[in-house]
Amino acid sequence: MKDALNTAMLPPIDTINANNQKQVAGLSDSDKLAEFDVIPDVLKVSVSLQERSEYEPHVTIGAGAVAGTLHVIINGLHPYYSSLESPDAVDECLRQYLFDAIAEFKVSKLMSTVTPTSVRRLKNELLRVPELRVQNAAAAAQKGALEAIVGSVPPPKG
Repeated sequence: MKDALNTAMLPPIDTINANNQKQVAGLSDSDKLAEFDVIPDVLKVSVSLQERSEYEPHVTIGAGAVAGTLHVIINGLHPYYSSLESPDAVDECLRQYLFDAIAEFKVSKLMSTVTPTSVRRLKNELLRVPELRVQNAAAAAQKGALEAIVGSVPPPKG
């Protein structure tokens, strides 16, 4: 890890963005794995898998030609992705890529400058969604059970 960090160099952001847009423009229907209508009429995320070079980035997130469409393009030849051994590991990887894309999108709409901290903060909220869904379902079930009990109690006489 130390060697990777010591030798890391990044191209200018304009170059990265241009490469991302070329990759989005080069997508075909056969690359698409899934599409999610995250916020109807606001945000749609399309997930694709391409076999790029093992030296290309593990994932590319880019805006599509249609407003409100994000593309998450997974590099199937990247050593990280190709090392995933189980369907559960692949699902979790996909989930994390989706959370990253959605958090980046939303932060860019809320703030003029996207920072790693702001993206992590919003992703934190997205990571809580499954737990909140369970809590909401439990509360709804409890409310339904309470209403059933209250509804079965005869009204007081008098």
